[in-house]
Amino acid sequence: MAQIFHPAANTIAKASIFGAVFVILGDHQPAAAVSGEGASWDVPVHVIASRQAVLDQFVAQGFHPGVTPSRPALGPMHRLTPILLDAFGDPDAAAAAKTSPN
Repeated sequence: MAQIFHPAANTIAKASIFGAVFVILGDHQPAAAVSGEGASWDVPVHVIASRQAVLDQFVAQGFHPGVTPSRPALGPMHRLTPILLDAFGDPDAAAAAKTSPN
């Protein structure tokens, strides 16, 4: 695992100097062997940023600091678009995304 995480950590550390924001999405629900039978289909979403104002916007939308996902989930994946638009400062686009059909 170290071969995977060290290069990623180095890239994130270098990019943070420039104010980069990383949004990392889980690609599938956890296996039943990990989460138990009947587990939710929710996937984690992690945000890594060096700008506190951006992180504050995500916290205001219900995200929590740390790497362990919390419950309840924030909602279905289509709710992520307006959250991202809000966090990056486009309230008009965020409002439009909230009212558009799935």
